[in-house]
Amino acid sequence: MGLMEFSAFDILGERMLPEEYWLSTICIIPTDRSDGYDQELDWICRLVGFAVATDTITLARIRNPFTLAYEILFIFNNFERRTEFLELVEADGFASPCTVGTFIAPSEEAIWHSRPLNQVFPKQQAEIILGCRCYRNMYGGN
Repeated sequence: MGLMEFSAFDILGERMLPEEYWLSTICIIPTDRSDGYDQELDWICRLVGFAVATDTITLARIRNPFTLAYEILFIFNNFERRTEFLELVEADGFASPCTVGTFIAPSEEAIWHSRPLNQVFPKQQAEIILGCRCYRNMYGGN
């Protein structure tokens, strides 16, 4: 099975990781190519980069198809990786992980319905997001 073909069920089987091994955030991508579109897509790219840097699995699901709200889920190997991820988010300065609602524990439904990013986002957006991930993974760039 290739890296892009798994689901949460493939990763976990029947077991459920403790809540502290999960985080999710909601991202709404505007339908037009406004500043908000680029800003939100860039934020998702940075989150994926932070996930790569902390050896964290990133999945997603469509939260609301009418507003193009996506739920991005992060699966951590251990609590230390989660802490490292949140420190990177804090250092980035775009959003504070301490602000209520920035990151939440995903519901069990969200976990089981999540898929790899390239199966959730439209092709053009997935290529941008995964391109950022590949660049950061291969070259360690920002």
